Amino acid sequence: MRGQHDIYVEENPYIYKHKFQSIFQLSSHPIALFFFFLFRFLAILTYLFGFLIFHDFILIFILIIIFLAFDFWTVKNVSGRLLVGLRWWNETNSEGESIWIFESADPQNKQNVTDSRIFWFILYLVPVIWAVFGIIAFLKFNFLWLIVIIIALLLSGGNALAFTRNEEIRICLLCF
Repeated sequence: MRGQHDIYVEENPYIYKHKFQSIFQLSSHPIALFFFFLFRFLAILTYLFGFLIFHDFILIFILIIIFLAFDFWTVKNVSGRLLVGLRWWNETNSEGESIWIFESADPQNKQNVTDSRIFWFILYLVPVIWAVFGIIAFLKFNFLWLIVIIIALLLSGGNALAFTRNEEIRICLLCF
């Protein structure tokens, strides 16, 4: 005999049907979502635990920068386009001026709610994490680590800023 809770769970698409269902199963683009997480958290984990494995600042620095670069490119060119339908880039015109170009998917194409929520949450969370690391490094006088953290903040914060601006423009265009 099934209870009222079981019927509610079966009829509600937003509740996990079984304990192994994950955000990757709810995602329209699980591979893009995986790589969206992967490079960001590899950089953070390398920052936190790199000395336990490598005992070499230069190697850890290089690994973090590589993960940050992969993350920046992946979010900017792949994850943003697939998960929220946004992409941006910068061009230089003939006068040498920098021009920001923002691209958004057709508004008729509905975005997956899971993809969108996770994208925006993680996009804003990661720069906050790096900022906290920066405050801690500053208070501990670990100024070499501040170089890594500033680079991380510039890359992750730059992506967050560009995607936020892109979303604002998309919303403004939808209003007209």
